[in-house]
Amino acid sequence: MTAKGQKFVRFEDWKSESSSLSIEKNDSTRATTSEMEQDFVITCVMAISVDPLFFYIPVIDDNRKCLDLDGKLKITASVLRTFFDLFYILRIIFQFRTGFIAPSSRVFGRGELVHDLSAIVMRYLSSYFIIDILSIIPLPQMVILAIIPIPKCSAPYAAKDLLKYTIIAQYVPRILRIYPLFKEVTSTSGILTETAWAGAAYNLFLYMLASHVVGAFWYLFSVESEVRCWREQLNNTAFSHDSYLSCGGGNPIVLSILNSTSSCPYIDPDNIEDQTVFNFGIFIEAVKSRVVESSKDFRKKFFYCFWWGLRNVSSVGQNLKTSTYVGEIIFAIFIATFGLVLFALLIGNMQKYLQSTTVRVEEMRVKRRDAEQWMCHRMLPDFLKQRIRRYEHYKWQENRGVEEETLIRNLPKDLRRDIKRHLCLDLLKKVPMFENMDTQLLDAMCDRLKPVLYTEKSDIVREGDPVDEMLFIMRGKLATATTNGGRTGFFNSSVLKAGDFCGEELLTWALDPNSSSNLPISTRTVQTISEVEAFALMPEDLKFVASQFRRLINSKQLQHTFRFYSLQWRTWGACFIQAAWRRYKRKKTDRLFREAEEKLHALENEEGSSPSFVATVYASRRKVAVGFFHPYTNDGGGGERVLWCAVRAIQDDNPHLPCLVYTGDHDATPQTLMARALDRFGVTLLSPPKVVHLYKRKWIEETTYPHFTMIGQSLGSMYLAWEALCKFTPSYYFDTSGYAFTYPLARLFGCKVICYTHYPTISSDMLSRVRQRSLMYNNDALIAKSVWLSRCKTVYYTFFSCLYGIVGSCAHLAMVNSSWTKSHIEKLWGVPDRIKRVYPPCDTSGLQVLPLERSAEIPVIISVAQFRPEKAHGLQLEAFAAAISRLDSGLPKPKLQVVGSCRNRSDEERLQMLKKKAIELNVNEQVEFYKNVTYRDLVGLLGGAVAGIHSMTDEHFGISVVEYMAAGAIPIAHNSAGPKMDIVLDEDGQQTGFLACTVEEYADAMLRIIRMPEMERLEMAAAARRRASRFSEQKFYDDFKSAVRPIICHVSR
Repeated sequence: MTAKGQKFVRFEDWKSESSSLSIEKNDSTRATTSEMEQDFVITCVMAISVDPLFFYIPVIDDNRKCLDLDGKLKITASVLRTFFDLFYILRIIFQFRTGFIAPSSRVFGRGELVHDLSAIVMRYLSSYFIIDILSIIPLPQMVILAIIPIPKCSAPYAAKDLLKYTIIAQYVPRILRIYPLFKEVTSTSGILTETAWAGAAYNLFLYMLASHVVGAFWYLFSVESEVRCWREQLNNTAFSHDSYLSCGGGNPIVLSILNSTSSCPYIDPDNIEDQTVFNFGIFIEAVKSRVVESSKDFRKKFFYCFWWGLRNVSSVGQNLKTSTYVGEIIFAIFIATFGLVLFALLIGNMQKYLQSTTVRVEEMRVKRRDAEQWMCHRMLPDFLKQRIRRYEHYKWQENRGVEEETLIRNLPKDLRRDIKRHLCLDLLKKVPMFENMDTQLLDAMCDRLKPVLYTEKSDIVREGDPVDEMLFIMRGKLATATTNGGRTGFFNSSVLKAGDFCGEELLTWALDPNSSSNLPISTRTVQTISEVEAFALMPEDLKFVASQFRRLINSKQLQHTFRFYSLQWRTWGACFIQAAWRRYKRKKTDRLFREAEEKLHALENEEGSSPSFVATVYASRRKVAVGFFHPYTNDGGGGERVLWCAVRAIQDDNPHLPCLVYTGDHDATPQTLMARALDRFGVTLLSPPKVVHLYKRKWIEETTYPHFTMIGQSLGSMYLAWEALCKFTPSYYFDTSGYAFTYPLARLFGCKVICYTHYPTISSDMLSRVRQRSLMYNNDALIAKSVWLSRCKTVYYTFFSCLYGIVGSCAHLAMVNSSWTKSHIEKLWGVPDRIKRVYPPCDTSGLQVLPLERSAEIPVIISVAQFRPEKAHGLQLEAFAAAISRLDSGLPKPKLQVVGSCRNRSDEERLQMLKKKAIELNVNEQVEFYKNVTYRDLVGLLGGAVAGIHSMTDEHFGISVVEYMAAGAIPIAHNSAGPKMDIVLDEDGQQTGFLACTVEEYADAMLRIIRMPEMERLEMAAAARRRASRFSEQKFYDDFKSAVRPIICHVSR
């Protein structure tokens, strides 16, 4: 054969057939022999349990006062004993034919099996042959056969003694044979039973067997005690011979003597006063219960004696009260000693077997405890602790504490290779690069694959980081995305599933003969969607494969195959196509827009009017885009959720339409905003929005205007909007923060104005409170106490409401979030045909999968709201303190978790004041504060709460209330506005929550939920969850798109 045609051949392909058959035959013979040894051990144990049945053959005939033999039991016991003796005989025959391993050959490996028949016979004859012969001598059967020709007058008494001594004599070799046989079985196979539970059951059976033997001996000795008593009564007469005590003599004088009341009375040992009365000692129970009599049913007799043996062996004979008879005392001592030894062995073996089932659990518990101590010592943040706990928990669920890599590494090389082939070969063949590899290269790669495990939301590699492994996915899903190095407006994402691979940059680096030692840079971010199991190839392993695969580097077919299946190359190809398509769409849109502007100018000239100066200047600068005016993109409230859901809805409906965000957060970038939308609110944007940074945001902050805050912030918003529109003038100006005074300015710049109003800046309720001089967060105590100042503020509010109505009417489309907001906006703005009610997006889908059951140990009440003054967190603390003071003594103290976000320094100061107030109310140990938590952590907190509290007066809608209901927490909301009119309403006739206004009402609602029976709470929580489904994100998307589509589509066309 030429060198070119040579192939490597596996060992299994050329080894001889006879050798293979011989190995298989030897293994099969060893397995069969091991199974037979195990069966024989069990047979020996069962044979020992049959021998005590001979002790039940002697019985007492109470009517004739004599000792007799049970005829049926003689036959039954003899047949059973003969049946088990046959197994002993078969065992002896097999021993003469079974080979053994020579001790001199055990220097290495399993040793050499000896097949020489003479050596086998000599070894067996010199070891256990004598014990085996003594074990199978049918002495009990011979006793039964021997007493048949003996006259009946003396047969029972002779049989009793013979059976007693023969059984005891044969127990010694039988027990001596079991122990070495048990050691031989365990040393050959390593175990006697396959499972720990079977081993525990086997040891328990041995304990029960010992109780059975002790009970049989007790029965026989009880019969002897009765006979011994009769002998004492007849000692001074002419009838003292044993023949008179056997059921064959039939002497009436003996019967009359033994039937007398003074002959062998059954008196408890403690009640014997006359020392001449016979003391039955520990056998009094047997004679009094008449189990020794022939009239007693054998089943009752057997189980009664078995119970006596089990009870006294378990209690090591503590309650035994013996007579002065030496044999009885020795038997009691034997029970105490034997019971103590057996009980210790049982507990030890049971503990050993049962602990083997929980040793992994205990190791995991200790490992988790050490991890918790380490995390506390290093002061890791909560989100890192949760990730570590989730990883350890998932790893335990997958492999139950078995280190798979260590297990495989300790196996022989060929077995390790075959296991890796079974696990990894199909995955490798799905990689187009490896389809044409020969078997040995695939084996080499399989041998170098390492199993890895990732939990949900784990970042495997980030864009721009070095790639240090190539993954082949076995189970789970991954999300992969790229921004092409952070290029603005670029985003590409895909989903990888079982059979896919990632990290192909490492493969390209390994195949390059001129590659440097530096690892390649990842062009994509890969994150797990669910738990992922995969195999990983390290850089040095891929280098090894590349050195073997060098001959295919210059193959054009290989290069085309790699580019076709590589997600990186496909992304690049898609980018070129998309860029060309965008250029075409942009040119087409600009052309249509110019035509529309020309028609508009022509129409204005015909009507005799001229466009405004600002519109004329900025008309040429206006670009087709949607600009979202949202100065605070880190507030973390419902308004920010609406912002990102609105961006996503625009991207869904108009993929070609760019979206940008006006923000005063200078650290915001397209990538960070996109990541924040996903992490904080679970909203996945199709592409990162453009960002326009604003530097005049201080003019809308409330701290800038200690007095006349509303008018100051409104005018400041106009100044901020001027900065925004000068930097970028979009075709559609979208306000999601409620700054209505910016609408006229946006129209002056030629924009279509769309707004989503969460609540009116001023309302008739605010006016009425000022007129009524009510003290609230927006009505200072100084003003509320003064009639003159209240009237001045009323005039100020009235004037402001008129201005608010004028500027609000400039919106082309106004979406509102609740019925309460809609009624006030329609009244103030006076344009009801342009106002649409669109309920805000609430993450009901992600929260509705949480279980409704809650921990009964410590009830948790949660509060989710920004740390703003109108949220009335102080009222919540006061109500919580009042509820604790009135709590029943038998109920556990609840816990209040206050979750919120801080927008600025004033919010931070407000949070510190709340912490001080909790200390003043003496509830600081029951109140926990969480600031700026992620969406994932928020879901976890909601999943553990039994109730959710909301206390803002005239809350426009109340997204947090809906989140409570969706998560299964019963809401306690303020009895006003959105919660009262839209949310906390009955569902199918079932109450969904509570409404309250005062501290006492909130405290009553908390106590009612804490005292509520679990079934009633589950019913109310289920009704609340059904109600929350009306406010889902999908519902928002549908209503939002139907409201916005006429405005945007009309101009685009």
